[in-house]
Amino acid sequence: MPFPHRIFRIYSQPALLAGAVIVASLLCLQTLSGSLGHDEAYTLQPFASQPYERIITSYPAPNNHILHSLLVRCSVQLLGTETWSARFPALVAGILAAPLIFVLGRSLFLNPQTGLVASGGVRVFSLEESTGWHQPATQNAHNVRLTAGTPATSGAPSLHLENYARTPFQLYSTTRFDVPTEGIAILAFARTRENSYRSIYSVSNNTELERPHLLKTAAWPTPVLGNDGKKWLLEAYLLLVKPQVAYGLYIPGVDDEEQNFAEITCFYFPY
Repeated sequence: MPFPHRIFRIYSQPALLAGAVIVASLLCLQTLSGSLGHDEAYTLQPFASQPYERIITSYPAPNNHILHSLLVRCSVQLLGTETWSARFPALVAGILAAPLIFVLGRSLFLNPQTGLVASGGVRVFSLEESTGWHQPATQNAHNVRLTAGTPATSGAPSLHLENYARTPFQLYSTTRFDVPTEGIAILAFARTRENSYRSIYSVSNNTELERPHLLKTAAWPTPVLGNDGKKWLLEAYLLLVKPQVAYGLYIPGVDDEEQNFAEITCFYFPY
């Protein structure tokens, strides 16, 4: 191997891993502010506020994650009863997850590149209030209305969709993303209706619009109780992506009167 390439190989992996840790830190720090969610408050009040021996010996509900409850109890005692102190153990765990996943991937596959891929996902799309949506010209755009809804599991607003005519429709995001190399895109989102759906569309050569088949990940959907008191279904899909292709999100609908989506995010992991 030529000398410059050997030097790059030696020093690029720690640099990329350090970058993944920095990105993980910034993402985790964003979650410190804001009021506690339902599950967080339910863990803090009935469980993490109890004496240590009671936390260990009492398990009346799954919200008493014993190790986490012990760490929250310790954090609150040392740092005070604040929102950020209750979330501090989860913050540390989230930051440490990046290097630990790197070590796990390298150990399982004997390949440091695998560890970097596992720990270094890049967010390429997220739902914003400014995200635009487009309907094909053959459909009546006035039948579907999109508005910002109440937050679901974080402080970000959800997407509320009303289908006035209760007729089939398709919405395509005007915001698109592309990738520099082949890799994997993971689309994660929350929804309220059992039969609602989000997916990814692709455009190649600026004209050919396709809707590739996405693969489900794990045993989705997973029900959670949102900050608004409603049941939300968390779901994630996987798609193999490649360069020189633009990708966006689309929402198909049939005759539902309304749908709600939140936490819509797409991460890209290079090969």
